[in-house]
Amino acid sequence: RGEWQKLTIEREGGEGSIVEGDEIFLKGWTGKYIDVNGPFPAGGIQARWNHRGDWQGLTVERTAAWKTGVEPQTQPPTEQQTEIPAFPSELSDPLRRRESDARFLIQATFGPTRSALKELEGQQYSAWIWNQIGRPIESHRQYYRERVNPRSSRDPTLEAKVGSARTRCGYGSRWLSFALSLGDLKKRISVRDNEILVEGVLRTEIDPAYVGNSILAPGNCTDVPPPWWERNGHTCQSKLTSMRWACVDDYYVERRLCQQSCFDTGFRYSSEDDCSRGWPSLNFDGYICRVEEAIGGWVQLSEDSDCKTSFLVLVNPGIWLPSAGLSTDAAAQFHPLRAGVLVLTQALSSCSLSDFMRSDTEALGRFYKFDSRLELVQNSLEAPASSSTGGSCPAVPRTFLNEENCRILPGCAPLSIENALFFLNLSTLELFHTVGGRYVYAITGLRTTSSPCGLLSRWRRLDCRAEACPETSLAAGPAAAIAAELQDKEDEGWLRDIDVECQDVPPNAVVKVNTEIFQHVHLQEHNVYDFTDWVDSHPGGKTHIRKWAQRGFQLEFPELHEMSRWESGLAAEVLRAAFIGKLEASVEFQSLPQGLQSQPLAEALGAAKPAGHLFQTCGSPNEVANDPELGHQLHFHSVFLRSPRHVHIDPHQEAPYDITRDSPTLSSEHVVWVMKALYAKDQLRQRMAWALSQIFVAAQPGYGNGAFSEMWLNFYDIFVRNAFGNFRDVLREVTYSPVMGDYLSFKGNRAYDSGNHYPDENYAREIMQLFTIGLWKLNSDGSRVVDESGGWVPTYTNEHIMNFARVFTGLDEQPTRTNIEKLPGSRN
Repeated sequence: RGEWQKLTIEREGGEGSIVEGDEIFLKGWTGKYIDVNGPFPAGGIQARWNHRGDWQGLTVERTAAWKTGVEPQTQPPTEQQTEIPAFPSELSDPLRRRESDARFLIQATFGPTRSALKELEGQQYSAWIWNQIGRPIESHRQYYRERVNPRSSRDPTLEAKVGSARTRCGYGSRWLSFALSLGDLKKRISVRDNEILVEGVLRTEIDPAYVGNSILAPGNCTDVPPPWWERNGHTCQSKLTSMRWACVDDYYVERRLCQQSCFDTGFRYSSEDDCSRGWPSLNFDGYICRVEEAIGGWVQLSEDSDCKTSFLVLVNPGIWLPSAGLSTDAAAQFHPLRAGVLVLTQALSSCSLSDFMRSDTEALGRFYKFDSRLELVQNSLEAPASSSTGGSCPAVPRTFLNEENCRILPGCAPLSIENALFFLNLSTLELFHTVGGRYVYAITGLRTTSSPCGLLSRWRRLDCRAEACPETSLAAGPAAAIAAELQDKEDEGWLRDIDVECQDVPPNAVVKVNTEIFQHVHLQEHNVYDFTDWVDSHPGGKTHIRKWAQRGFQLEFPELHEMSRWESGLAAEVLRAAFIGKLEASVEFQSLPQGLQSQPLAEALGAAKPAGHLFQTCGSPNEVANDPELGHQLHFHSVFLRSPRHVHIDPHQEAPYDITRDSPTLSSEHVVWVMKALYAKDQLRQRMAWALSQIFVAAQPGYGNGAFSEMWLNFYDIFVRNAFGNFRDVLREVTYSPVMGDYLSFKGNRAYDSGNHYPDENYAREIMQLFTIGLWKLNSDGSRVVDESGGWVPTYTNEHIMNFARVFTGLDEQPTRTNIEKLPGSRN
């Protein structure tokens, strides 16, 4: 279809006549398809040989070898015809060489592979193109989300900002057989009486016979330097800075040079090398600095909390708890993700799993520890999140992207109630019970044994008229530091959370801040939780939890209970996702656990829509759930805290490709792009998306956020989704993207009447200059239009820019929500 055009053909290689089997090139091809059934317009088809010589007339005849099945036509094809006669070189016959297929794939994909060439054999190029257009879209964001499985935060108040932790007995729960993991970095470790305790909790016993922990006894390692070091007076210890390259050099490895020093610096020659002093009979108190996640992996400890001096190097023991009385659960089926890591493949209806368990999956009766991981729920266009998905509602607003897929589902509040604030006081807790039938309490009576120094800590203002207020005797420096931090958090009122660096401050310390007295309390003291699910799970029966609804909605933790029952037991697992906020704090209705986002409670708290409206849930493109059986392959940020002791560890520990050795900060979006370029089945779409991304450019240089992934992958998916679609759709999605809004600085743009300054003109200019019409008007042949004086005619003027700038105002980010990678602050 289309207008008939003059076509030139060029012969590949050598001079002489065009013969059967020669490759021909199409010159000046501007149509999507080429029709070669005559008759041809005046002038015929021209050809020349070997890129030189005069153009000559070329006679083209239809032969049986073409096998198009279409008879010669007396008129050009009409616009309505869909069957296009194929060009001879498209057919699977001797006229089409393998080199031609490779050249075609270079243009249409990210490069020919043997399998792609094989697939192309016997196909017309046009058929291959239509096949590619019809292939399922391979989203970059979906690929990324399926392969992230980060650890859940140690602080449930922060964890709720992204999602909920998987439960022990739920699908995908994760278990480790090695005693120390990357989640233990910067934690306190104590080794006494052949027991390893992490943050005061028993992690494993130590078998002096080196059997139970599945590690070998340490060997006798030498520390012999290479001859040229000795000749210059150097030892292995004096050249420790050279170990990074020396210990991986074949010369050193074969001769076991500097074996001890290589082990001490983390570059041991093999996984069986153990040059440590061994765990049995060790007495040590310090911090965990570096961990290799494997039984027998390399571990570095230090007496210094900053991990800068006084190192002790050991190997990672397997968990061994013979005195715990643990048995295997026959109903629990596990998938070995890698050595020492199991994933529960099916949820358990009756759960008997605690923090530790035994399994025969890898070895008979091996011990494992629960490794809490974050669950990302399905919230795609096809399946918006509902109350059955767990965690907080993602609450995606209705937009042009998802409006056709929004559904009426229970649980998730609409965007119109996002700013419905209320105070979490005792009257509100009573309202949750009387209106919603929920058991929502503030927890009290939690005991702390940790110093507030170097950790996020909570402080309660004391009422000295009703209780004793004895100040703790502290050195001037720590007392002043604590007082300054508390004063800085004055807006938090009577219950303040601070992160202060200090020393020699005991737990439960009492300090004076101006005229007020504050006492250090447990970090979760006076937190409010929805205890409804715990009513059925409480080992002592429902009455012990329900009774607090008649006692002021403040649940007092029993003095006879050990704190481990709160901090690491079943209660912590059930209540972690049920956290609401601090007592007396202001809370948004949308942030409540889904069990509290009911229509009656919305009406009672002033968060309901007008009468007759129901909650509507809308998904987000390719916001799929993570797949715990794929492991944790890519970076995913969920927590941001000032203290380095709380940095959320998120390594590429299950990546099937090496991306950390030479490029430890390589962004995950780059990894995803490479994997799609290499292995995606919709190669034509991926290549087209890449081309569009070179036009609608938004990049990390000049913008930042290079450490984050999901925001960039979501932006790139605009081009993947619309690769074969309407250009206007691409333009609209790019315009409404917060990535582009930040990059070209029109996010938050305001009209002059609103801000008393002219709106930013950056995007208004670039949408014309770079994204659409360009700088100069063009003729149909691509040449520039000239005016009467011979000057080039511009496509737009500064007045156009100013007018467009007025259009691109009022665009701002949606409120932050859960279920996506978290950026610093309140950015979404």
